[in-house]
Amino acid sequence: YVDIVKVTNISDAISKLKRIAKEGKFGADGDLVLYNAVFEKQVYEKYIEGKLGKKDQHRGIDWGYSTSYTCGLKMAVNTKLNELYIYWEYYNKGKLTKELFKELEPLKEGGKIIYADSASAQTIADFYDAGYNIDGATKGNGSVEYHEQLLRSFSRIVIDIDRCPHTKEEAEECVYKKDKNGDIQAGRYNIDPHSFDAMSYGLEEYEYITKRSLLFKTISVALTFLLIRNS
Repeated sequence: YVDIVKVTNISDAISKLKRIAKEGKFGADGDLVLYNAVFEKQVYEKYIEGKLGKKDQHRGIDWGYSTSYTCGLKMAVNTKLNELYIYWEYYNKGKLTKELFKELEPLKEGGKIIYADSASAQTIADFYDAGYNIDGATKGNGSVEYHEQLLRSFSRIVIDIDRCPHTKEEAEECVYKKDKNGDIQAGRYNIDPHSFDAMSYGLEEYEYITKRSLLFKTISVALTFLLIRNS
């Protein structure tokens, strides 16, 4: 059965049931990479507008070139609540660089630096010359697993249903691949989630706290409070 108590709203419940139906097994939902993703309307208006500042805003691009999808995202992080908000997306393929200059223009709003897949230095240089405040994201050994844990470290990833349909779809469908023993393989998925990469690149300047560190920090604050109160 589906434990509806753990589902935050009706939209989440429907999404989970769709996943189970598609995979043909009730355990499928437990293999979701972004188990912390939820879906709402008017995300910018509810969580960002008038509440978060420019420093909390992030921009990311995953290049798709001619055969795959280019994904651009506008995001924001509420560090106090440890929540990531995805409120605008660009998702298309088969576009020339000159076409992308125009179609990705909303990412220029506010002057925030855009971090993109560094695999194409020439594309980044072309966008820079076209007036984009853009740089390549850091990539290296272990970066896939690092970015995976970064995204999974958020209490919630709130994705706008209407404005980010492809990001929502990938969050609903992306599950871990498993080895011959049935064990989950970190960094290996059933689909190529372009939005996950765009999220990861865009969070280049964000330093996340591991769940263990967050627990220790919470305990430390609580103990300090108790000591002060009892002194």
